[in-house]
Amino acid sequence: MALRDYGNFQTEELTMKSNVVESSKQLDDRSISNLNLLRSASTHLLENVVKSNTAVINGSMDLAREARTFSRTSLQANLDAWVALPTCKNLSELSECQAELTRTATSQYTEAASNIINRFTNIMSSISAAVREPPRRL
Repeated sequence: MALRDYGNFQTEELTMKSNVVESSKQLDDRSISNLNLLRSASTHLLENVVKSNTAVINGSMDLAREARTFSRTSLQANLDAWVALPTCKNLSELSECQAELTRTATSQYTEAASNIINRFTNIMSSISAAVREPPRRL
């Protein structure tokens, strides 16, 4: 009876070893699958970071150009107003020159603010569009 118990013990031990080996293979397969998933997700994340940074840089350059254009036109309007001031012959002409400068400046500021808001909105849209793109298949 002792030999039979020893034989059963060996059979059970072999069965346990094969179960451990099989479980180990399944674990390895899952680990490889998880690593592939992690690699794919990391790649997608980095691609999105690059796309969004590119959109921010391009948009920043657009905003800088818009600010430069506004500065140039408002400076020119101010210079024109300052040149016109000494030519005023009386207080009513002086008042009219100042009113014209105020109208021009208000119009320029309003237009510049609108342009900057539109450009900023475009930047946000391009960042959002870049991030929403589906991941590439490897």
